[in-house]
Amino acid sequence: LREEARIPYSAGGTAGVGLEAAEPTALLTRAEPPSEHPELRPQKRKKGPAPKMLGNELCSVCGDKASGFHYNVLSCEGCKGFFRRSVIKGARYVCHGGGHCPMDTYMRRKCQECRLRKCRQAGMREE
Repeated sequence: LREEARIPYSAGGTAGVGLEAAEPTALLTRAEPPSEHPELRPQKRKKGPAPKMLGNELCSVCGDKASGFHYNVLSCEGCKGFFRRSVIKGARYVCHGGGHCPMDTYMRRKCQECRLRKCRQAGMREE
């Protein structure tokens, strides 16, 4: 196998027949389509280590100091744990303030329904 891979395409063997016979447009259709408008594609963060944080990032849910990307959202440890626990137990919360509580580090402890809603609105996904 390794010797076949070393044979140059110009040798006239069958090693390169598949590539030489293919039309250039056929090769382009197999690759990802070129992105003429990258702003139209949804942002998808790859798994792996989070990008370098400067240390002054804020949680997208409550505004506390963020510790990294959790469930696809820049968030603090508190909101990360709250979202995880809520998903695991399938929690249903009830807001006593009409469903429009402003979310900050104080209200995150007072209204769980609005906090969970804000987690989902920020883009947290059950993985």
